[in-house]
Amino acid sequence: MDNVYSQMLITAKNAGINVVGKHKAAKLLALCCAIGDEPFVFNKKLYEDVMYAADVTGIKHMNYPLEEITSLINKYYNDLQIGTADWVQEINEEYKTKFPKKMESDGREKLIWPSMLI
Repeated sequence: MDNVYSQMLITAKNAGINVVGKHKAAKLLALCCAIGDEPFVFNKKLYEDVMYAADVTGIKHMNYPLEEITSLINKYYNDLQIGTADWVQEINEEYKTKFPKKMESDGREKLIWPSMLI
């Protein structure tokens, strides 16, 4: 994956074409909220899609996010907390990742991601 994909996303956004739907954007952003950014920086396409999702939903650049998107992010985040996030399998297949459908908590309501650095 090189800059061609990044340029395609920029061109699509400028043309008003949404290449990442609102549900997929909310799922990607919920995963990022739940586990932090560490696993996203090691996968170029995943990173680009998350940044694109943040941009088109109004989350990036300190904008006011779309209300519908914040509701969806909360829904998908809650799925991750209670273990009903069956949609994670689709993300794993598309991006060749290994996100679990339930995140473990550290007891302080923060979800834990097994760091690659440990």
